[in-house]
Amino acid sequence: MILRCDNMGISAEVSKVLASSSRWKILELLAKGPKDIKGIVKETGIQPTAVRYHLQALHRLGLVETYEEKGNIGRPRIYYKLAKKQISVEFPARNYILLAQLLLDVMKQNLGEEAAKKLLHTAGVNRGKEIIEKLTSQHNIARWTPQTFKSTYVDTYLTQIGVQPEAVKLTSDKVVFRVHSCQFLELAIKYPELVCDVLDTATQAGISEAIGGVRVTRTKCMGHGDDFCEFSVVWKKTA
Repeated sequence: MILRCDNMGISAEVSKVLASSSRWKILELLAKGPKDIKGIVKETGIQPTAVRYHLQALHRLGLVETYEEKGNIGRPRIYYKLAKKQISVEFPARNYILLAQLLLDVMKQNLGEEAAKKLLHTAGVNRGKEIIEKLTSQHNIARWTPQTFKSTYVDTYLTQIGVQPEAVKLTSDKVVFRVHSCQFLELAIKYPELVCDVLDTATQAGISEAIGGVRVTRTKCMGHGDDFCEFSVVWKKTA
């Protein structure tokens, strides 16, 4: 999670809210995925009343968002997650998003949209392969199984890069997971045809190729208006 402040007034408010170690603990927990009050209390050891107080402060500043999930009976359960927007406590502010937007615009204008897409596709495939190759080496993985993919890629890697992963389903031949944040969200919303449909799709293709015998499909996308991105990873049946 990146905290970006556009002026000193907001920066002072952010600094005040984040002066609490308990609030940092809650943010670090939510960076691993959405939680309800009960889950936050259990994993942080903070009392329920204090958790609610801290969440109100984080929500007021826009660092935390809420959503509901309906169960079979009773009231819907309220979950808390890190906000999609980025806030950075730095002065002077560094606007790398603007730089990325300028680079994408220059690529489209000077190369043409098709050439820009081809370039991004190559970059995405290479990135996907590099991610899997690095994780394979770091964790001494001999064979990627659904369980290995969930624990190493979803639970570990995606948590480390701060995209708030959530494993939804795990079977002997399939993993379904969601990410509730996006490293390129502002760009994805402005250029979904480039960032989502080309770069991210190519990244998933690179991951598929590096693992071998799997198909990765994105079924929901924040760049196209969904509340989260959802991916289905299916292992092909061997004869």
